[in-house]
Amino acid sequence: MLRSRLSRWMLVLATISVAVHDSPAQCSPPNGYYASIDASSPARLRATLHARIQNHSRVAWNGTWAVLERADEDPQNSSRILDIYRNASYPKFGSGNSYYNREHSWPKSLGFPVSTNSNYPESDCHALFLTDSTFNSARANKVFRNLERTAQEYPTLGGGSGTYPGNSCWTDGFGVTGAWETWKGRRGEIARALFYLDVRYDGSRHQNGSAEPDLILTDDMAKIVASQSQTNLSIAHMGLLSVLLAWHQEDPPDARECHRNDAVYAAQGNRNPFIDHPEWVALLYRSAGQDLRHPWINEFHYDNAGGDVGEMVEIAGPSGLDLTGYRLVAYNGSGGGTYDSQFLVGTIPVSTGCIGARSFDFAGLQNGPSDGIALVDPTNRVLEFVSYEGVVTAIDGPAVGMTSRDVGVSESSATPIGHSIQLGGSGMLSSDFTWRVPTTATPNAVNAQQTFVGGCGEVTLYGCGLNPYRSIALVDGIPTLGASFTIAIDNPLATQSVGSPSVLALSPSALASYPCGLALPSFGMRAPGASGEFLLDPLGLTVLGGPLWNGIPATLTLPVPNDVSLSGAALYLQAAIIDPLASKGILIGLTDAARVRLAQ
Repeated sequence: MLRSRLSRWMLVLATISVAVHDSPAQCSPPNGYYASIDASSPARLRATLHARIQNHSRVAWNGTWAVLERADEDPQNSSRILDIYRNASYPKFGSGNSYYNREHSWPKSLGFPVSTNSNYPESDCHALFLTDSTFNSARANKVFRNLERTAQEYPTLGGGSGTYPGNSCWTDGFGVTGAWETWKGRRGEIARALFYLDVRYDGSRHQNGSAEPDLILTDDMAKIVASQSQTNLSIAHMGLLSVLLAWHQEDPPDARECHRNDAVYAAQGNRNPFIDHPEWVALLYRSAGQDLRHPWINEFHYDNAGGDVGEMVEIAGPSGLDLTGYRLVAYNGSGGGTYDSQFLVGTIPVSTGCIGARSFDFAGLQNGPSDGIALVDPTNRVLEFVSYEGVVTAIDGPAVGMTSRDVGVSESSATPIGHSIQLGGSGMLSSDFTWRVPTTATPNAVNAQQTFVGGCGEVTLYGCGLNPYRSIALVDGIPTLGASFTIAIDNPLATQSVGSPSVLALSPSALASYPCGLALPSFGMRAPGASGEFLLDPLGLTVLGGPLWNGIPATLTLPVPNDVSLSGAALYLQAAIIDPLASKGILIGLTDAARVRLAQ
């Protein structure tokens, strides 16, 4: 009976439409430059990329002016440069001018402050940019982070000002604990420069014997602050990694950045691989099967009898989700501006249904009317904007222009101490629950009238190494009855033609040799004639037409029927990319497989 229901689900899936991604800008690295790269796993990708780009020719510090004036040349006028932060065009003055200077995207003070003839990151032109001097001073050694309108604005030339984020740079605070937000037209370039440094410098020695630091990107501010030094360090940290990953997605490489890569390559003999292959960022920094469900506001307290005590906001979401970089922003119902914010730290604990809750003290939450709370992710995206005692339209901050959703219940000066407003109901997403009148608070725990279910659905990747790691992956959602999830199909080795179609095969079971499969000669992605591993049971196999593979992971969203008899059932997926041109010698390349277990 279960197998027949799975078969009917596979027939339903056969009717779905697919989405196709656009290709990113295509740079032109020299033929064979990346032939040695092994993208079969994050570890192999990092190791082979480092081996390819290490041991570059050092440009003397004084010589970086000439290289950067070629790399940052104004595309509209070859006698001028275009700076990265102000977006201003200046005549090429060379050293000692009062208009622009050299910006270390990774601040020298975080790991390599002392100038020597063997300080390679100091003069590495892949991470140096010509920058308006005033903007460079304002950035100083601050980390990269998304901010809000209450920060100080540094408008780009011709970009306008006053509305966050606009086309401006923004800054807040001082020193390494401060923050700098690069304007949206160049933020991806900054991100890829730091990804390059993270891979290029791993603590090993240059072939000439010079010691090099291990530069590591992180979201851990304690490690970044500890990297401040007046001497060159062996290990140093910079970030915020989660923000840089988002900037990379928001601002992909363009023709001007390809030109920059070529210019630095001509001087140093190495390239920034994340400009040539932006798809490698996802493989390098994101774990397989990452749960991308969003956290939500699950409970809060703002008013009670007598003086307000114990104001707090509770966040619920997938167990184990690291909340570092998320924040709560409080909005004033009178005028719509922000009046307070708080960055979150810590991990959502394990609880029933694989969903948990974590509470945060928030002293000073206003008592209404129409005050709001926004939950904002590390990329500055508003996940939820709720209010109480009316609605509010934000005039600044991350929710600018958004109107809140009134929770429909409220507290007052008669609410007993120790009570809160809570979500109730049963489910795994914010939309599964409804707000309830104040009752006894349950900080750091499931609410009194709430049950978490369905969060334990999972996607497990499998295979025994013939097919490239990360060639199939869960990228959104969770396999849950009545919901949908999204998988990505990829040739991470780029051994087939851009524009090749894909197919997705589904089966109620794997081969008996699970997690290994059957080796099929000439069905591999690694090289012409290489074997690929077929991993599904042919009995009951259904094949769907998939999206075109355009050099980046191609996504396919799969709906799940709301059929309780499917709860706990497993379905097995495997894809193939078919290159009708076989221009690189591979006609059909098999991906790894995924075991999908459904949750109710």
